[in-house]
Amino acid sequence: MTRDTPSTPTARDIFRGLLLVLCIFLVARAVLRPRGRPAPRLANVVLVIADSLRAENLGVYGYGRDTSPYIDAWAENAIVFENAFSHYSYTWPTISNLFTGIPFSALTTRNLFTTPGDRKGGLHPDNDTLAERLQASGVATAAVSGSPYILREHGFAQGFDRFQDWEAWDPGFRDQTPRRFTAEEVNVVARSTINELVREGKPWFLYLHYFDTHMAYRAPERDRDLFVDPDYRRERRVIRGAAMREEGGFLKFRTAQEQPWFTDEDVAALESEYDAEIHHFDRGFHRLLVQLEQAGVLEDTIVVLTSDHGEALFEREFWGHGFLSRSEEQHVPLIVSRPGERGERISEPVTTTELFHALLAHFEAPPAQEGLVLARRADPFARRGAAVVYTEGPGETRVLRDGRHALYLYGNIEERFPLPTSNGRMLFDVHTDPQERNDLLASAPEEAGARADRLLAEALSGIGTADAGWEDPMERAGGAVRARLEALGYLD
Repeated sequence: MTRDTPSTPTARDIFRGLLLVLCIFLVARAVLRPRGRPAPRLANVVLVIADSLRAENLGVYGYGRDTSPYIDAWAENAIVFENAFSHYSYTWPTISNLFTGIPFSALTTRNLFTTPGDRKGGLHPDNDTLAERLQASGVATAAVSGSPYILREHGFAQGFDRFQDWEAWDPGFRDQTPRRFTAEEVNVVARSTINELVREGKPWFLYLHYFDTHMAYRAPERDRDLFVDPDYRRERRVIRGAAMREEGGFLKFRTAQEQPWFTDEDVAALESEYDAEIHHFDRGFHRLLVQLEQAGVLEDTIVVLTSDHGEALFEREFWGHGFLSRSEEQHVPLIVSRPGERGERISEPVTTTELFHALLAHFEAPPAQEGLVLARRADPFARRGAAVVYTEGPGETRVLRDGRHALYLYGNIEERFPLPTSNGRMLFDVHTDPQERNDLLASAPEEAGARADRLLAEALSGIGTADAGWEDPMERAGGAVRARLEALGYLD
C-alpha cells in the first residue's frame, strides 16, 4: 500500500492551528483562574481624604520639614497636581460637592443641602450621588469615615453598600467627651472592608476619610517629639481651645491681634503641632498601602490622596478654616497613583470637583446630567489642561484661577471679616505673589481691572449646566457685570 506524502501546511492551516491554541489557552485560563480572585474589569479606586491637610506642609510640595516621608516616596511614582484646590474651605460643602458634582451654592439654593443639626439636615435624598451612580453601574461601594461631620444621618451614606462612621464605632459618642478616631482605627475597619470587597469580585470604590490632621492637634508623643520645641512651655490647651470666642451665633477663632498672648513663639508651636499630626497621618497612609498590598490588590488599584480643605496658620491672623477661602485654606494635595504609570507633576490648576466626573468616567458610569461644566476635565488623571477653575467659600465668595491669576469675588463676606477689597474683588498674580499679599486691583487698578474682566469673561463663557432649573453659580457676577463685559466685547 502506498502512503501519501504529507502536504505542506498552507497559511490558512497555520492560522487555524494558532486559533485553536489560543482558544485552548483562553479556556484553560478561565478554568484555572482562582475563583476567589477574578481579574477586575476595571482598576479599583481608593479615595483618601485627609481632613484639613494643606499642600504647603508636605515634602512633595516643597516643605522644608520631613513631615511626610512615606507620602513623598509614594508620590515619586504618582501624578502630583501642584495647584489643586478644594471646592470650599470646610468639610460639608466640599464633600457634598464631591459626592454630587454640583456647586455648594446651588445645593443650598435648591434645598438639596441644609446645615445638619439635631440629627437632621445634610445631603437631601433627592441628590443623585456619586456612590449611587457607581452602584447602579455594578461597582461595589464602601466608605469609612473617621470624621464627625461625614455621617450616615447627614445623608452621606447614599449609594454606599457599606458605610462605617462614628455612630457605628461608638453609638454613645455624642453623650461622651468628644474623642478622635485615629488613622489606626480607620485602618482597622479599612482592612476588613478591603477584604470584603476583594471577595465580592467586582470593581470597587472605597472612600476613606481620616481626621488626624484636623484641629485640635493631638499627635502621639513620638510624632510631637520630632517637631515641637521641647523648650516650649506653654500649655497645649492655649493653642487648642482658648483661641475661640462666640460671635454672631458661631464660633470665631481669635486672631493674633485680638489675642496678644499669641506670640510668634505660640504660632510656631501651633504649626509644629500641625506638622506632628501630618507625620502621624503619613504613617497611617503608609499602613493603608501595606494593607492594599497584603490583600493583593495594590497593583490593580488607583489610589487618590486629597483633602476637603486646607488650614490657615495665622498667615492672615486666622487659625483654622472656613474664613476667607484664600490659598492656605483651599490649596490641597491631589496625588494620584495609577498602576503601571510613571510619576509626573502637573502645574495646571484643578479642583476637587473634577474627581466626581473623573470617577464616573473611570467606572464607565453615565455622566452627570447636571453640574458645573466650567473648566472641568473628563478625567483629571489625564494630561489635558483647563482654562479656568472655580471654587467657592463662605459669604458668597467665588474664586477663579487660570494658573497665573486668582480672582476673588466677595459677596457678604465683609459682614463677618472686613476686607480692604476693590468693589468686592481682589486679584493676585500667583506666580510673583504666591502668598497672595499684593492685590493688583488696589496697586494697579486699570491694568488689573482689565485682566479681572477677561478672567471673569472666560469663566462666564465656560459655565454651562444641563439642567436649567438651578441657578448659575456665578449669578452674583451677572446683571450689570455681564452687561459691562458685553460692552467691552468679552461676551457675545
